[in-house]
Amino acid sequence: MLRYGLLGGTRPRLPWEFFVTIGGAGLAAGGLFVALFPFWSTYPVVGLIETAAFGLAGTVLIAVGGVRRRRTPTRT
Repeated sequence: MLRYGLLGGTRPRLPWEFFVTIGGAGLAAGGLFVALFPFWSTYPVVGLIETAAFGLAGTVLIAVGGVRRRRTPTRT
């Protein structure tokens, strides 16, 4: 931690694969939520909000991963 805090180093960047993986997991969680809880108990609005939150978060993370992939230099 000395390198990051006291010596002014920078933290390593997360690779683009991390964002794509977590984004895909978010989209899968939203899909599974719809499949496993189709009637959403007595509050269907809460189910719609939760599904939209998973979908939005997953889409944003996949988009961030795509941007990072385009900016990452290729290794040969």
